[in-house]
Order: sequence, then structure tokens, then C-alpha cells
Amino acid sequence: MPGRVIAITGAFGVLGSAVAKAAAAEGARLALIDFAPSGRSIDGALVLPGVDLTNAVQAGAALNFLQGEAAARINARDFCRFTGIQ
Repeated sequence: MPGRVIAITGAFGVLGSAVAKAAAAEGARLALIDFAPSGRSIDGALVLPGVDLTNAVQAGAALNFLQGEAAARINARDFCRFTGIQ
């Protein structure tokens, strides 16, 4: 995964954080998204807390932010997405 950028939703939950840690250990750059207002981050990760992805306005704003900010900040061109629903 070196050089890949992965946006992980549900990133502060058990499953999402496990995926984030594993991906970071393999060299991926991360965008962490969660409904929770805060959680554990990983060094260098772009964090978007408090995002309700069931709300179309918030989901759209998060996607627009990721497309702009992630491209600039973590040099992202392509995204993989993992949704952790518990």
C-alpha cells in the first residue's frame, strides 16, 4: 500500500481504527472520517471528525473537502474507500 491514499469512514470505531492502523503500517496515507467528534488519530492522517455521512449535505461537503484538501495535503490523486459500519 505504499503511496496509496485511503479514506476510512467509521475511522474511530473498532473496525475502522484497526483498518487504519493496518493500512498506515503498510505505508498508506490516510483520511479518517467519523461521526464521532473526536477519536484517536494516526500521525500524518487527514482527520474529518463529526461528519454524518447519512446526511447528504455533510457527505457532499466532506467529499468536496477531501477532493481539494487531500489532494493538496497528502498528495492524493485516487482514493480507495472502506466503510466501517458497526
